[in-house]
Amino acid sequence: MIRADWSRIPDDILRRIMEDYATKVEDYVIISCVCRSWYSITRTFDKSELRIKWSRQMPLLMLTDGNDTEIYRDTTKRARGTSYDFYASSYYDIKRFNVRDYVSGYDMEGRVRVHSDDDEDDDSNNGSDHSNMTRCILSLGRVSNKCFNVSLPEAYKKACWGSRYGWIVTLGRDRQLSLLNPLTRATLPLPSQRGFAFPWKGASGKTICHKFINKAVLLQVPRDRHRHVHISLDSPSCAYANGGIWVVVVIHQRYNLASIAKPGDLLWTPILRPNRNACYFGGFLDVTYCNRLNSLLFLDFNANVCISSLEDIEHPQVLRRIVNAPPSLVSGYRFSFGKMHYIVESGDDTLVITRYLRRRQNPKGSTATGNCDRTFKFRTYRLNFVTMRLNALRNLGGRALFLGNSATISVNSADAGCEANSIYFCDDDRYVLTKNEVGGHDMGVFKMADKTTRSFHDGYRSNSSYCCPLWFCPSI
Repeated sequence: MIRADWSRIPDDILRRIMEDYATKVEDYVIISCVCRSWYSITRTFDKSELRIKWSRQMPLLMLTDGNDTEIYRDTTKRARGTSYDFYASSYYDIKRFNVRDYVSGYDMEGRVRVHSDDDEDDDSNNGSDHSNMTRCILSLGRVSNKCFNVSLPEAYKKACWGSRYGWIVTLGRDRQLSLLNPLTRATLPLPSQRGFAFPWKGASGKTICHKFINKAVLLQVPRDRHRHVHISLDSPSCAYANGGIWVVVVIHQRYNLASIAKPGDLLWTPILRPNRNACYFGGFLDVTYCNRLNSLLFLDFNANVCISSLEDIEHPQVLRRIVNAPPSLVSGYRFSFGKMHYIVESGDDTLVITRYLRRRQNPKGSTATGNCDRTFKFRTYRLNFVTMRLNALRNLGGRALFLGNSATISVNSADAGCEANSIYFCDDDRYVLTKNEVGGHDMGVFKMADKTTRSFHDGYRSNSSYCCPLWFCPSI
C-alpha cells in the first residue's frame, strides 16, 4: 500500500482546505500540526474571515489541573456512564507542538514567552510535577467531541476565570493577576492583588489564591462610546479588542466589593456603593456590560440589578439599584444558599438566570469527605427596560447559555453547533470548593424544553479547591 505524502499537496489546495475545514480554532491548530508545509501555509494564511467564524463557535470547557486529586488520573481514561463522552474518537496532545508559532498573528513583542523543548526541563515551579501543568480542554459537539491536552504552565496552581474573548483571567500565589490566552500562551498584565484598596496584607499567597477573588469577568466596551478616554491603540487594553476597550471587573472580599481595571493599569479602581443597605441585601454575584445603557450591571444575592455608569472608564459611577428581584427570588439573607444568579447580554436582551442547587453526599468519583451541591433546575428572566422589571422567560429560542464561575456567555446555537434552548453549566461556588475540594463534579446541560438535566461528567477527577472548570471562547 502506497502512503500519501501530505507535504506535497499544492499550496492553493491547502488554502482551500483551510477555508472550508478550519471552521473552529481547534481545527486550525490540528491542520497546522500535520507537517511543516501545512504549518508554513497557516503562518501566511489570512485569518480575518476565519476569525469571524471562530467568534461564533461553541465555547470550550477547560478543566482544572487536578492538584487536589490524590492521584492525577490519566486523561486518556474514558469516563463510564456519562451522557457526554469526553474522550470520543478525537484526542490530541497539544504540548508536543509549538502552538504559539502557528497562531502568532496576535503575538505582542515582549509579552509572549516563546515555547521550546527546553520548557520541559524548566524548574521554575520548584520541581513540581509537570504532568499537572497540562490542562484538559474539551470541545463538546452534537455528534462528536474532542479532547485536547494543552501544556499550560502559566496557569499551574492558579485560580482562573474564562471569558468570551479568548483570554482567561489568572491569579497566582505570587498575588499577580494577568490575562492569559490558553492557546497561544500570550499574557497581558493586570494590576497586582496588592493594588486593591483592601489587599489582605496579612494573608498568605495560598489564601489569596483560594479566597480573595470570587469572580473575575473580562468585558469589552465600545471605543466610540469613550472617545474622551485617551488610550493608545497599541495599549494592552486595545491591542486585541477589535475596536473596543477591554476592562476586567473583579468581585472580591467574599462577594462584598467590586473593582475595575484595564490591562496595563497599575492599580484597581473600586466601584463604590452609597452604603450596604441602600444598594442591595448581600454581595455581588455577577456582572455584565450593557451596551444600551453604557453601564455595568451587577446582580446581588437576591437577583436585584444594580448599575454603575461607564461614561468615564477611569471613574465609574457609584452603584445604585435599578431593578428589584421578583419576590420568589428574595430570601432576606445575605447569602442565598441553594441559588446562584447570573446576568448576560443575549442578542438584544439582557437576561437574568437563577440556578437551583441541592446538597448531595459524596458524588461518585469524588475524593472529598464532605458534601457538594448539584444543579437540578434553572429559571430565566428578561429585563424589561421600560418597566424596569424582570419578566419570566420560558424559552431561549435559538440561543444557548454557558455559565459558571466566569463570564456568562450567550451564543447562537445554529452558528455554534450546540443544543438550542439549553443552558450549559459547570461548578461555580469556590467558597464551597475550599472546604470540600469537589470542584469538577457539577457539570452538565439543562434543556429548557423538558426541564431535564444531563451530566457530562462522571468519574473524571479534576478536583481543585482554588479553580473551577471554566468556559472560554477560543481566539488566536
